[in-house]
Amino acid sequence: MANNELSGPLVSIALAEDLIANKYDLNKSYRFILEPETIGSLYFLSRNLHKLKKHVISVLVLTCIGDNRNWSFLKSRYGDTIAD
Repeated sequence: MANNELSGPLVSIALAEDLIANKYDLNKSYRFILEPETIGSLYFLSRNLHKLKKHVISVLVLTCIGDNRNWSFLKSRYGDTIAD
């Protein structure tokens, strides 16, 4: 359970704290959203879809990263987005 349910939020929090503490010269803003899996995401999207479509460039999801295996990255459908 810790790998599946807790590792993503903990790494997200550590990343946010690092961005704040080191005051990187960032030309974009970042938003970290912690919510319960599918139902939380669907609710957030239903309430904010119009605004997100206008302002969001990329979204990354951190999950199952709390073990000693190699990490992986799943590209977008066509592999041609800014996150890719």
